Amino acid sequence: GQSLFRIGWSEVPATGAGVEAQVYRVPVTADELPDTALTATLAALQAFLAQDTTERLAVVTTHAIALDNPINLPHAAVWGLVRAAQAENPGRIHLIDTHTDTSDTSDSELRILADEPELAIRAGKTYIPRLTPTTDTITPTPINPDGTILITGGTGGLGALIARHLITHHGARNLHLTSRRGPHAPGAPQLLQELQALGANVTITADDITNPHTVQNLIDSLPHLTTLIHAAGTADNALTPALTQNHLTHTLAPKAHAAHHLHHATLNRTLDHFLLISSAGGLVLAAGQGPYAAANTYLDALATHRTTNGHPTTALAYGLWNTNAGLSAWLGEADLQRLTRQGLPALSVEEALALFDAALATPDPVQVPLHVNPAALRARTDELPALLRGLAPAARRRSAKGGADPAVLRRKLAGLDEAGREQVLLELVRTLAAGILGHSGADEVHAERDFLEAGFDSLASMELRNGLNEATGLRLPPMVVFDNKNPNGLAGYLRSVLDAQQPSADGAAPAEVTTGETLTEIFRGAVQSGQTKKGLELLRAVAGIRPRFGSAAEYPEAPGPVRLLDGPAGPRLLCLSSPMATSGALQHKRVVSQLATPRPVYAIPMAGFHPGESLPDSPEAAIDLLAATVLKAAEGEPFVLMGYSAGGIFAHATARHLAETAGVKPAGMVMLDTYEVNDLGGGPVEQLLEGMFHKEGAFGGFDSTRLSAMGGWGGLIPHLDLGPLDGVPGLHIQCISSFFPEVPDAEPDAEWISRPWNPEYTLVPVRADHFSLIEENAALPGRAIEEWLTTHWPAAS
Repeated sequence: GQSLFRIGWSEVPATGAGVEAQVYRVPVTADELPDTALTATLAALQAFLAQDTTERLAVVTTHAIALDNPINLPHAAVWGLVRAAQAENPGRIHLIDTHTDTSDTSDSELRILADEPELAIRAGKTYIPRLTPTTDTITPTPINPDGTILITGGTGGLGALIARHLITHHGARNLHLTSRRGPHAPGAPQLLQELQALGANVTITADDITNPHTVQNLIDSLPHLTTLIHAAGTADNALTPALTQNHLTHTLAPKAHAAHHLHHATLNRTLDHFLLISSAGGLVLAAGQGPYAAANTYLDALATHRTTNGHPTTALAYGLWNTNAGLSAWLGEADLQRLTRQGLPALSVEEALALFDAALATPDPVQVPLHVNPAALRARTDELPALLRGLAPAARRRSAKGGADPAVLRRKLAGLDEAGREQVLLELVRTLAAGILGHSGADEVHAERDFLEAGFDSLASMELRNGLNEATGLRLPPMVVFDNKNPNGLAGYLRSVLDAQQPSADGAAPAEVTTGETLTEIFRGAVQSGQTKKGLELLRAVAGIRPRFGSAAEYPEAPGPVRLLDGPAGPRLLCLSSPMATSGALQHKRVVSQLATPRPVYAIPMAGFHPGESLPDSPEAAIDLLAATVLKAAEGEPFVLMGYSAGGIFAHATARHLAETAGVKPAGMVMLDTYEVNDLGGGPVEQLLEGMFHKEGAFGGFDSTRLSAMGGWGGLIPHLDLGPLDGVPGLHIQCISSFFPEVPDAEPDAEWISRPWNPEYTLVPVRADHFSLIEENAALPGRAIEEWLTTHWPAAS
């Protein structure tokens, strides 16, 4: 089927009344870079989403789209950011582009169509965007085999795949690959050897392409440059309410800023090809990744800007590749499966590279290589992104959706007793969850199985929350799914909230249900003002008034092990999270997904991080519960304990407890950058906390439950039994990249790096920082763990 698309705009008749909305006009500035416009728009989006209102928001831009010239590059980036907010909050936010300065456009001129999230207004006419198959072709300019090809981000991901393709399919002989680490990037020496073996002259350099002077010097050093391919990029995303300036800066710099610098550095050069590797993440896959979406729509607009000004350029807004690169590198397995169900399956590497060649033979500056499954698209019951609607007829989708009516649900609940209401809501939760997980029916969703174990991640939880909002008419908090653990818990929560909105028997007004939190703001302020110690004392004080347990026997309802993977090999791998506010079973998901040998892998949760859970009242109670959970997961089989950050401290203490009280020793220990002991477990505390708040978006915001649990568990660390653990082999993964980009990679004697607890442990340094270790660089510890396991247990593995 068709897999190469362009963005087309078609006029819609001016019939029917528009809808009311709050209006935010993006400021028009002289900047070419998007940061100012995005910062202002993010603030407006967050302020709107924080309101308790049923109103809609219209975000108004000027010349952000390619209907006419000149295109406004910063406003084009705003469209990516807003598309993320739209996907996270269906039906609440509209994008409108005008042809005059937004400050000169009156509200009365803005005709907002209820069913169209994206509009353009030109000379009183209204236009809507749709993806349409690319049909026009041109004779492509061939790749010059004698010229130099520069590929940014060329040492990994899509850049490396494209480099190989240019040699094998286009006869390229001279390639210059650049990345932040250059020849020291993971896999770079092997890539260099492979490409040279194919007959090409290949140079790999380390260049900071976020610096315009570095970019200019790089371009000046390549006198025979004929093709430039910008494939660099990174993602640092969160749900819109929790995005910060740091998220924007970190994501924009290597993709949008670098593209801007490359554009200016080559204006006096005549190139055969200027290619921008963009992403459909800015068009139809934006949920949960606003900064990444913004960076990519900026690239798309830059391609249009350059082409209309005499510098032919092509942006390829790729969908998913079936490889751990590009947009796929920032998505987990649950994301990939969900997108397949939603009608947007991954492209094979061969298909993606064939579409690369096809895009060179098209005249439009923005091409969208994207797999679309029309049948799956028509079966979707969520709100389709505007660009996909031409590929799934509205009438077919309306019949699939069926139309949730909160009034019908509430009338049904009104005639039932409490147990009956909860049962109806449980069936609703299970039905929606089944659709999200791709099951055939609600019977496949177990009422008591944790959402995490069932396969939910942050985006899946957002999708379930949105479905419940639509079905109930409620405005549920972002973390409502994980906070209630399983379908039974969530159904009970829904019943309590809906009951609270009903008038009492004496006619009194319904009780107000509030979800406001102040502990997060107070603690964040303490950290930012240099009062970290006082902030931690506050968290411990809050933890002290929560329900407590004194032993595992006192807390039979404690959260049990969560299975992450399964397989026949041994030993089992049991993972303990760091006791930070980011604690959870998903903390290890990316790392263990890199294991090549199928084996049982379980997450060992820490109690108290979800509402209704109790905290341990002593170090002994904490370790007793962890040990009991470990034995439950092990089921009598050999096991290796793995701990990330301070989770390694608890893993060590748990191993000692098991050896002394149950005569059970782990087969091995794996420490993921575990520091020596301090109040939070180890390492530079302020930097750890700053990094934690930077990741807050993945949790929809930290609540008092998570923060007080962090305080409670963290306060136990100095009192744990951390004596020697003899006779147990171990692996220590050591991060040699700093928390901060300006700090160079560590030398072996650097003070800030973690060190093995036991000198006999195998030490593996990796070029990752403490946070990227379990995220975008998870393949590094994953491979090290796999090699260590198969070396020590070859027969079982």
